[in-house]
Amino acid sequence: MVNPGTFRGTRKVFLKGELVPYAAAVEGGFAADGVALITRRYFKRYPVDLPLDMEPSPEHLAAVDDDAIDPDEPPMDHTELSLDEYIELGIVRGERVALIVYRQAVSIVVHYLIPKPFLTRSTADQTLAIVSLFENARHRPS
Repeated sequence: MVNPGTFRGTRKVFLKGELVPYAAAVEGGFAADGVALITRRYFKRYPVDLPLDMEPSPEHLAAVDDDAIDPDEPPMDHTELSLDEYIELGIVRGERVALIVYRQAVSIVVHYLIPKPFLTRSTADQTLAIVSLFENARHRPS
């Protein structure tokens, strides 16, 4: 059975819709800024706390304002928390950061860096190619 991928439904539609802006960013020489903008827009529509198997409501998607300023996450205040509460909050925030990093990395790899013929390969071949892709990027001269 073919791996259906991480992003489905409106998430996949959104990311495919961002291919043209991404290509323009690459052509203009500001790919990193383009990826940051796409990622920001993605998380406005699909909050990191929303499970991947759950679609946001059409009302939520319609209410998204890409120009609105994102609120800062309040700093952890150790003076108002017990040690256990502070540690638990740190663990929760660490898990959230890991989830954000994962979703951003997968979206970039799948939708922007991997050639389309690659997506027809078996899951094992895809895994090997992704590892190879990251290894090549890491050893590329600056």
